[in-house]
Amino acid sequence: MKRTTKILALVLALVMLLGTLAACVVPEDPPKDTTPSTKAPSTGDDPNATETTKPDEPPTPTKMYDGETYTILGKDEYSNTTPARDIIYLESEGNSSINLAVRDRNNYIYDTYGVTIEGRFVDQMLNDEIHAADAGLSICEAMTEGFTNYSTLIDYGYLMDLKTISPYLNLSSSVWSQECIKNMSVANRLYFVAGDIMITDKMGCWSVAFNRDLIKNNNLENPYDLVDSGNWTYDKMYELGLGVCDKSSYDPDDYFNITWGIATDSSSNYMVWQGCGVTLIQKDPTTDLPYLGPLTEGSYDAMMQTARIQFNTEITIMQDNMKGITGGNFEGVIKLFQIGHALFKIGSMSVVEWMREYDSDFGVLPMPKSDPAQEKYYSSQSSTFAYALAIPIYCRDTEMTAFITQALCEASTDTLLNAYYDKTLVYKGLRRVEDVKMLNLVFEGRIFDLSMVFGWAQPLMSQIAAAKNESKVKSIKSKYDSYKKNIDKAINDFLVKHEMA
Repeated sequence: MKRTTKILALVLALVMLLGTLAACVVPEDPPKDTTPSTKAPSTGDDPNATETTKPDEPPTPTKMYDGETYTILGKDEYSNTTPARDIIYLESEGNSSINLAVRDRNNYIYDTYGVTIEGRFVDQMLNDEIHAADAGLSICEAMTEGFTNYSTLIDYGYLMDLKTISPYLNLSSSVWSQECIKNMSVANRLYFVAGDIMITDKMGCWSVAFNRDLIKNNNLENPYDLVDSGNWTYDKMYELGLGVCDKSSYDPDDYFNITWGIATDSSSNYMVWQGCGVTLIQKDPTTDLPYLGPLTEGSYDAMMQTARIQFNTEITIMQDNMKGITGGNFEGVIKLFQIGHALFKIGSMSVVEWMREYDSDFGVLPMPKSDPAQEKYYSSQSSTFAYALAIPIYCRDTEMTAFITQALCEASTDTLLNAYYDKTLVYKGLRRVEDVKMLNLVFEGRIFDLSMVFGWAQPLMSQIAAAKNESKVKSIKSKYDSYKKNIDKAINDFLVKHEMA
């Protein structure tokens, strides 16, 4: 009887031990898909509200990832415009809020799933990616590249379709940019995506900064009130700019001796046009195939709006016209804005972050509307300043990669994304609620343009960006059919090559 009791006790202990081990081989679910603290709550039918409906959680993996590494390939440079700062903690950068946020996020992934996040940084990313794929080498689980470079990798067939890689990658989650997913897919295939997992996608987004002191000292309307009422338009921007700019004492040899209404550069020309809610490449809602959309009268009106803002030398100073200024925008239009000699500064969000390091109080606005009836505020997304995340075909373990990618993105919302909002918004320790609201509008209204990636309509885009007067606009009208013929052929050649048509 005693022998039987001992055997039974051993069996029970073994069962308990196996149960404990079994509990250890299944990781917890990824961080819950909660509404980010940086995002405004949903307000029903408001088109500018952030969707907060919680999607289905991805299924739980059936194996533990202890000891695994998840490597992200990035550019071998650390600055405000490169992916390195999204990826890993760098001791050389010390206790910057973004650096610490990346550390905390990556530590969470390690503590929860046993996976170490590593960065692999190279000088010539595109070449390394191509060589690795050709050689069948696995050099990373994911990569952060510029939008334009992805066109080459897609053309070679070196990227996975994110929509089919694994159910663990939950693209319906609000932590991923739904506008990017909707607009950057072709034939229902998606090869790269933007989301909370990174900040370099947001830094390539265009916006308008305004000088709070100039608004106050000149008794001008509060731009935030104009945005809230739907009346933040290019006409209103021109009117406000005119209210601070007096060229009666202007010395053409000294760009800094007056206050300008608008400070900008030629890279913003096309972005101002897209702020009117217009774009070139559209998609069939049924087949998800791209095509060149028509240039409507509204499109041509938007070109005239752009010309009035960008090329009006009475109130606008363009970096390209500042002769003898070394150091580019930093010694030109950015300096003008920093010292309080420009009411508005048009440019990418990367510039906004840099300007926060100086002692100037400013707010951030979405690009203006063409008129108050425009549905919402739109912000153009750069093809050179902006990055997105992709998964290469040589990925070692698609299940683990998909799961950790989703977990990283969800863990980034209250770490990396919050730190980025602080970096771009906080002035003298103050983070204003209205500033957060404006930044949400900027990112929620992003336009992801396929032509920015594949360059199908590049010649026409260049002409639109150079349309500085009515004569130029009329020229585009007269040549549209010839542009369309070439663009249609470029799109069709791509679709046929990839068996999409």
